[in-house]
Amino acid sequence: MHAVPIVLALAAASRAAAEEPPYGKLLHDTECLTCHTPAQYTRAKRLVNSLDELRKRVAYCRDDVGAEWDAAETEDVVRYLNTRYYRF
Repeated sequence: MHAVPIVLALAAASRAAAEEPPYGKLLHDTECLTCHTPAQYTRAKRLVNSLDELRKRVAYCRDDVGAEWDAAETEDVVRYLNTRYYRF
């Protein structure tokens, strides 16, 4: 009897979370767009050709700009870029 309101609340929270941009996108847009445009991720001659290379490139750029991301935040950016552009 109390399960219905709980299920409805969880469904509403899940829908709201799905509408928010991923955390990796927020980190990317804050730090990476100062140097990169989306066209760099979709060009024919990519510098990144695997998920491992993407992780290395994100870590390199993170360090280069001095972004103070921890390992989880770095992986969030990798996940965002892979989902949005690369699809490895």
